[in-house]
Parts: sequence; structure tokens; C-alpha cells
Amino acid sequence: CGDGCDGAVDAMLQCQKVSDFLIAASYLSIPLELLYFASCADLAPLKWLLLQLAAFAVLGGSIHLLAVLAHHHPHSSGLLLASTAAKLLAALVSSATALSLLTFIPRLIRAKLREALLRAKARQLDRDLGIVRRRVEATSRVVRMLTHHIRSSPPLDAHTILHTTMLHLADALSLHSCAVWMPGHDAGGAALHLVHQLSLRGKGPVSVVLGSQPPISAD
Repeated sequence: CGDGCDGAVDAMLQCQKVSDFLIAASYLSIPLELLYFASCADLAPLKWLLLQLAAFAVLGGSIHLLAVLAHHHPHSSGLLLASTAAKLLAALVSSATALSLLTFIPRLIRAKLREALLRAKARQLDRDLGIVRRRVEATSRVVRMLTHHIRSSPPLDAHTILHTTMLHLADALSLHSCAVWMPGHDAGGAALHLVHQLSLRGKGPVSVVLGSQPPISAD
């Protein structure tokens, strides 16, 4: 081929040497990164897998580093022996790591699914809490309004006050029906009596039941 082919071969060899050096540097930096993140979090259940990954990275980096040295000493028997031993160990460690990943990846997927489920439940709880807070605020507004109305109005009978209160509370809380149970005087107040019931259809009152109803047990 002449000088042109020799120049191309030299360029490719230099490219391989630089590539091997960069790959070795990247491989050897992985154990340091694993050590850093392991120290920042509790990764005890993953300790064995992290050790395997670190060993695999070190051996992989060593193989490429030996390849860089082989460019300068192509006929060194010591480099050949070291490269062979590193590749043999890397084969064993990579096989063990692959087997460990077969059991680790399903566990990771299940953990991510549980995390997604917990996040969905947390969002639902936030929505429910928002509804409860809005209802509490609506109840407080109704109570303040009714208190002001009762104090500023002529004397009203108890049933009118109770009916008006239940009507406004049902509207504020979007209830379909309301009922008030009071302890009775018989049997030491162990039974409850329905004294007021309000049923709603849509936004208008349909029926109002006043007076004592058959008692129910407090249990």
C-alpha cells in the first residue's frame, strides 16, 4: 500500500489507543461513583450487587488500560499474561453480575410499581383532604351566618332554627339528607331518637320530618 496505508494504520492505532484510554478511565471512575452514591443513601440490600458492578468496572477498565500499554510493548509476555488473567476474571464477574441482575430487575420493577401506587394514593389523599377542608370552611361560614342571623332576628322556635341550620348545612356540604338523633330519657339515655330529618332532591327540600321517631340503640 505504501506510505499512505502505513499512515492510515498508524492513525487507526492511535485512535484505538486513545479510545482504550478513555474507556479505561470511564470504567475505573464507575466504582468511585458507586461508592459515593452508596455513602449518600442506605443501599445495604444492594451491597452485593454494587460490589459485583464495581469489580466488573475495575476489570473492564484494567483490560482497556492493558490494551493501551500493549501498544507500546506489543511483545511483552507479562502484559499478555496480565491481559489474559484480567479477561478471565472479567468473564467470571460479568457472568455473576448478569445472574444477579436477573433477580434484581424484577424486584426493582415491583418497587417502582409500588412507588407509583403509593404516589397515586397520596394524590388521592391530597384531593380528599382538599374536599374536607373546603367542607369545613363551608360549615364554618354557615355557622357564622346562622349565628348572626339568629342573634339579629326576632325569637325563633327551636324547630325552625334546627330546620334552617340543616338546610344550609346540607346545601353547603352537598348532602342529600340530614338527620338529628338525640339521646332519650328512657333507659338512662342508652337509646337515640330521631328528632329531625331533612331530605333533599337536587337543591330543594322535598320532605321535612319533625318529632320523635322509633328509638334505636346507641350501640
